[in-house]
Order: sequence, then C-alpha cells, then structure tokens
Amino acid sequence: VTMTITAKDGQGVDAASNNGIISVSYNKAALELQEIAVSGDYTAQVTGSGAVTFGYVSREGIAAGDPVATLTFGLKTGADATVTVQHRELNDGKPGFTEELPVDLECPSEAFQDLDTGRWYHEYTDYVIAKGLMNGMDETHFAPEGSLTRGMLLTTLYRLAGEPEVTEPATFTDVAQGRYYADAVAWAEDLGIVKGITATAFQPEGTVTRQQAATFLYRYVTEYLKQAPAGDGDLTGFTDAASISLYAREAMSWATATGLLEGYGDGAIGPKNPVTRAQMAKFLTILDTKF
Repeated sequence: VTMTITAKDGQGVDAASNNGIISVSYNKAALELQEIAVSGDYTAQVTGSGAVTFGYVSREGIAAGDPVATLTFGLKTGADATVTVQHRELNDGKPGFTEELPVDLECPSEAFQDLDTGRWYHEYTDYVIAKGLMNGMDETHFAPEGSLTRGMLLTTLYRLAGEPEVTEPATFTDVAQGRYYADAVAWAEDLGIVKGITATAFQPEGTVTRQQAATFLYRYVTEYLKQAPAGDGDLTGFTDAASISLYAREAMSWATATGLLEGYGDGAIGPKNPVTRAQMAKFLTILDTKF
C-alpha cells in the first residue's frame, strides 16, 4: 500500500512549501513501514515504533498538492487501518494541522477461493501472501491443506532470508540447476540448515514431515540467524513422543516451546505427519515476527 503525503496549512489546505517537518504514526500491528521517499534537496528522517518523522528542504520549492513524501506499507493483517499525519512545521510557521488518512487494506487471502477467512490460519496466510513469502498454487488456489514438499519449505525460508546470493550449486545429485528450489537448497546446504536423505540425495519433491520441518526451522534460527535456542518443550506429554526420531528431538522440543508446533486434539504431536501449506504459513509468520 502506497500513501502520498502533501504539505498542509493550518486549515488542512494543500500548500506550497520550501521546507517542513511532518510526523506520521500508524498501527504497527496492521502495517509495516517498508519504504519512505522524501522530496527535497536535503532530507532527514527518524523512525520509531509505529512512527516516522521526516524533514525536508527544497531550494526550488514544492508546489501545492505535489507530494513531499511517499510511504510504502506492507500489510500484516486484513483489517483496515488509519495513518495519522501531523504537520508540525511548514516554511516559517507551525500549522499544527493533524489529519487521519484511512488505509483500506485488502485481505490477501480473499484472492484465493479455497482460503476460508474464518479458519485458524487466516492471519498467517494474510501475512505470508502480503509479504511474498508464499504464493498460490495457481491464481485462485492456495491449497491450505495441501502437503508441503522439502523443496517448497526451503524456498520459503530462502525468501524469508531475503534470497542471498548463491555462488555454488547444491551437491545433491537430485537437485537440478534451473529448478525453482535450486538456489534455496544450495543456500541451505552451505549454511548447514539441511542435510540429505542420503549422502547424495536431497529428495526435493518429497513431502516434508513435521519433525523434518522443525529441524529445518531450528537450524535456520541457530545457523542462519545465529540465535541461541530459547526454552525446551516437554515432549513427554504427547502420546506419540516415542516415535520422534533421535535427530529431531531437540528441534521438536524447541518448536513446541516457541509455539511453532502444537499437538493435535488427541494428544499426539504427529512427528511423521506431513506439513500442510497452512501450517507453513504459521511457521513463517512466527519466524518473521518473533525471531
């Protein structure tokens, strides 16, 4: 969502300006300020939590109604929001005018006919779609209950990391160059986030299980973000805890402690169950907002 700010006088009328200071505040639960472009020969800005203040000086002047700044917001939820703009200084005066600008946020999930905005995953699919972390299977279908492949999961983590440059291909013989997941697997292998099913095979088209996903996410946080794992969840309360593979126990314990994974209604944690795309949307949202 892009919003244009123009200079206003004390009555809220567009005014010509050579310099000014404007403060903008917004609901950070609904919006994320991604970019701000300020007009003028000299500019400065200070950002805070849910707020930004910027100043500008233009030698030639900015005509009334022309933008003094353009703000680009990312969507965090599908709810409408309001941006408050306080015109603090204008030329040699202090207009003291404050305006409330509505931001009509489209619900990203509504673009897909198989996403139910009343289901538990709504806030998570809104987030990952708006942030470009996950795409639909086609223009109208997201497949929230569809299984996630190992290649898909790494691709979403690679996007979350900002798609760093990859200099060497993956060493796995079943990861062909040119495939959509090739760079993601190469990046993850280099960092130690992934290991193969065998010494030479990664199985990118294979369905990823909950314990595999927990392990990938754990390594993303510890190997890429370089964060120490916080907390250990008690796995003994799950009826199928004994079926968790040894390699995944630490990651599964961490994932339950951080809220990434929850048990099913029957008391099981389902370590070898497939991860759905809706569940991955939740994982990505938590990773991007909590770590």
